[in-house]
Amino acid sequence: MTSVRRGRFTGRWAAFIGAVLLTTVAALRDHGSRLAARAKAEPDAGYSTEFVVVTAAIVAIALAVVAALGKKIMDKIGGLNL
Repeated sequence: MTSVRRGRFTGRWAAFIGAVLLTTVAALRDHGSRLAARAKAEPDAGYSTEFVVVTAAIVAIALAVVAALGKKIMDKIGGLNL
Protein backbone atom coordinates (compact mmCIF):
# COMPACT_ATOMS: atom_id res chain seq x y z
CA MET A 1 0.00 0.00 0.00
CA THR A 2 1.33 3.44 -0.90
CA SER A 3 1.10 6.35 1.42
CA VAL A 4 -0.23 9.67 0.23
CA ARG A 5 1.98 12.56 1.18
CA ARG A 6 -0.07 15.40 2.54
CA GLY A 7 0.75 18.98 1.75
CA ARG A 8 2.46 21.26 4.18
CA PHE A 9 -0.51 23.52 4.84
CA THR A 10 -3.29 21.13 5.70
CA GLY A 11 -5.56 20.60 8.65
CA ARG A 12 -5.14 22.81 11.67
CA TRP A 13 -2.25 24.75 10.20
CA ALA A 14 -4.32 25.75 7.15
CA ALA A 15 -7.21 26.79 9.41
CA PHE A 16 -4.84 28.92 11.50
CA ILE A 17 -3.34 30.64 8.43
CA GLY A 18 -6.83 31.25 7.04
CA ALA A 19 -8.01 32.77 10.31
CA VAL A 20 -4.96 35.05 10.49
CA LEU A 21 -5.46 36.21 6.90
CA LEU A 22 -9.16 36.87 7.41
CA THR A 23 -8.49 38.79 10.61
CA THR A 24 -5.80 40.87 8.92
CA VAL A 25 -8.04 41.70 5.95
CA ALA A 26 -10.89 42.68 8.27
CA ALA A 27 -8.60 44.91 10.35
CA LEU A 28 -7.21 46.62 7.24
CA ARG A 29 -10.70 47.18 5.86
CA ASP A 30 -11.83 48.68 9.18
CA HIS A 31 -8.77 50.93 9.34
CA GLY A 32 -9.34 52.09 5.76
CA SER A 33 -12.96 52.98 6.40
CA ARG A 34 -11.99 54.91 9.55
CA LEU A 35 -9.39 56.87 7.55
CA ALA A 36 -11.93 57.60 4.81
CA ALA A 37 -14.47 58.83 7.37
CA ARG A 38 -11.89 61.09 8.96
CA ALA A 39 -10.87 62.49 5.56
CA LYS A 40 -14.51 63.28 4.74
CA ALA A 41 -15.02 64.96 8.13
CA GLU A 42 -11.94 67.19 7.75
CA PRO A 43 -11.35 67.94 4.05
CA ASP A 44 -8.44 70.33 4.72
CA ALA A 45 -6.66 68.03 7.17
CA GLY A 46 -3.96 67.03 4.67
CA TYR A 47 -3.24 70.53 3.38
CA SER A 48 -0.16 71.11 5.52
CA THR A 49 1.30 67.75 4.51
CA GLU A 50 0.68 68.53 0.86
CA PHE A 51 2.34 71.92 1.30
CA VAL A 52 5.42 70.34 2.87
CA VAL A 53 5.72 67.78 0.06
CA VAL A 54 5.39 70.43 -2.67
CA THR A 55 7.91 72.70 -0.93
CA ALA A 56 10.38 69.83 -0.58
CA ALA A 57 9.98 69.00 -4.28
CA ILE A 58 10.65 72.62 -5.27
CA VAL A 59 13.75 72.74 -3.05
CA ALA A 60 15.01 69.45 -4.51
CA ILE A 61 14.58 70.78 -8.05
CA ALA A 62 16.38 74.01 -7.14
CA LEU A 63 19.29 72.06 -5.63
CA ALA A 64 19.50 69.88 -8.74
CA VAL A 65 19.66 72.98 -10.94
CA VAL A 66 22.36 74.56 -8.77
CA ALA A 67 24.36 71.33 -8.78
CA ALA A 68 24.07 70.98 -12.57
CA LEU A 69 24.99 74.59 -13.33
CA GLY A 70 27.36 75.20 -10.43
CA LYS A 71 30.42 73.58 -12.01
CA LYS A 72 29.91 75.43 -15.31
CA ILE A 73 29.55 78.74 -13.51
CA MET A 74 32.63 78.13 -11.37
CA ASP A 75 34.64 77.21 -14.49
CA LYS A 76 33.57 80.47 -16.16
CA ILE A 77 34.52 82.43 -13.05
CA GLY A 78 37.87 80.68 -12.87
CA GLY A 79 38.58 81.48 -16.52
CA LEU A 80 38.22 85.24 -16.06
CA ASN A 81 41.42 87.29 -16.31
CA LEU A 82 41.41 90.32 -14.06
